[in-house]
Amino acid sequence: MRLGEVLGLEVEDIHFDRAELSVRQQPKSHKGRLPYLGRPKTKTSVRVVELPEVEDARNRSRWTLNESVREWPDALDRTRALVDGALGMPEAAATSAGSRA
Repeated sequence: MRLGEVLGLEVEDIHFDRAELSVRQQPKSHKGRLPYLGRPKTKTSVRVVELPEVEDARNRSRWTLNESVREWPDALDRTRALVDGALGMPEAAATSAGSRA
């Protein structure tokens, strides 16, 4: 999957019971307009992707958000910078990245 497709996923796009997810949107940005979620560029990009071994993943022990934050305290800032950069908002990405230093 492409980064934009992953960033466009929403909870209702993930179907654990069928072991698949639906790719139906991705982040878009146009000059003078706020970023938004829109359809992928091509018709073939709108598709269903099979998820391997979903049952095994659901049966494993899960980390809570608090456990993840303890392991990676700057994860939120890093994620925000990555998303801002992908959406073409380099000033926001630079600000988020600078807050980690």
